[in-house]
Amino acid sequence: MIMTSRKKMLTAALLGLAVLFANAGIRADIIPHGRKVIDNESRIDLGPFARYAPRPYKIRKGDTLAKVAENHLGDAKRVHEILALNPTLAGKELTAGTEILLPSPHMVHACRSSGDSRKAGKPPLYYFFLYGKSFFKDRYYWGPKVLVHKGKLGYLKFGGRVFAVPHDKVKDFLAWYGRKPRPKQAKWLISTDIPRPTLIVDSTSRTSKVISWYSVHGIKDGKIVISLKEQQFDGTGRKIAGFMNPLMLSLAAIGLVGLVIQILRRRQAALDHA
Repeated sequence: MIMTSRKKMLTAALLGLAVLFANAGIRADIIPHGRKVIDNESRIDLGPFARYAPRPYKIRKGDTLAKVAENHLGDAKRVHEILALNPTLAGKELTAGTEILLPSPHMVHACRSSGDSRKAGKPPLYYFFLYGKSFFKDRYYWGPKVLVHKGKLGYLKFGGRVFAVPHDKVKDFLAWYGRKPRPKQAKWLISTDIPRPTLIVDSTSRTSKVISWYSVHGIKDGKIVISLKEQQFDGTGRKIAGFMNPLMLSLAAIGLVGLVIQILRRRQAALDHA
């Protein structure tokens, strides 16, 4: 018993030291002297792909996958499409209150009308998946997580990657992602790293929060085109304008007027001297 207690105490002490050193390393690396961490809220807009994003559905009492597929996808045989988005449901009974993902009505309509959209000569329909990075290399908070609509993405604080997966390759993508070591990226899979949002600012800055908006504009030359815009807020929740705020504009105007006056005076002095 005494030996067991000593082992537990030693283990706890070692874990405490490990956490202490880890935190010290993180602070030295992530939060340099003279800087501070601010609150960040990341959001994403799928743009032209938003209408094809999956939609959440809450399981009701008496639901089965076949019944859900028949009621919401129009065909009980399309259970595989639900399982592709919710692989953890395979072989399990549905529990009332559990939230799952269903293909969007637009995706359903497009798949019905054209079958495989690529065979019909149309661009493929995509589901978008995303994971967010942590402090440590090759460690992630989530992943992959399917994007369902505009919303907060707190796990993007340290950067991440977005995957565009053709609707008929979702199962293949999840299988590819789950392999370790992960094989070379499949030819049909499109991905891109997204910019890291603002998380650390100068310690003298008035900024206490930043909202980062990611926008997906499309797919070009085999890459997902994503832009990032940010808005800063102070401690009272008021927006902080960029460097061209009213004060800066006023100072710039005063400086410009002064410069013009100085130029005119020099010209007048030159004329008087002549």
